[in-house]
Amino acid sequence: MLPHQLLYYITDRSQFPGDEPTRRRLLLKKISQAAEAGVDYIQLREKDLPSRELEALAGDAIRVMREAQLQAGSRKRRIALLLNSRTDIAAAVGADGVHLRSDDISPAEVRRILAHRGHKVRELIRIKMGPLALEKLASGEFRPLSPKEVRALKEYASGRESRKPGHEEGKAKQPPTREDRREKESE
Repeated sequence: MLPHQLLYYITDRSQFPGDEPTRRRLLLKKISQAAEAGVDYIQLREKDLPSRELEALAGDAIRVMREAQLQAGSRKRRIALLLNSRTDIAAAVGADGVHLRSDDISPAEVRRILAHRGHKVRELIRIKMGPLALEKLASGEFRPLSPKEVRALKEYASGRESRKPGHEEGKAKQPPTREDRREKESE
């Protein structure tokens, strides 16, 4: 039997056509569809929205997610809504978590903000350090780096790391290059 694979939907309303109200409506429809399909995590990644609009969108996203789950009969598993970098808004709307980049606020600050709102932090997990995905490494464990990871780390350390808008922290996958395929075969 195969282990359960996690599905993770990262939102981007700018990918939808139309004016702002149309894109917002289409985004909520897509969130509803993802919830019906059984996606495990939905990350609301709408960095350009002012705080009040993001809070309203997050509240609507929670509502459509719960409605979609009930309609689909998905009561066995709850879909988690994560907000991108906005611990304050996540706590205000009752989101399930926050996705923080390594250069966002510290874990201690996250705990303080959430404690102030009466929430307890159950778990903080670092999944990435610079260009390196930490995968399933337990605290204190290590693994050898591939040649590709060594190059990426050197580039990151030198400040030459390429950052395309919308592709921070390696969330968007690019098709493998010929060099990537050769490295994979040699591993």
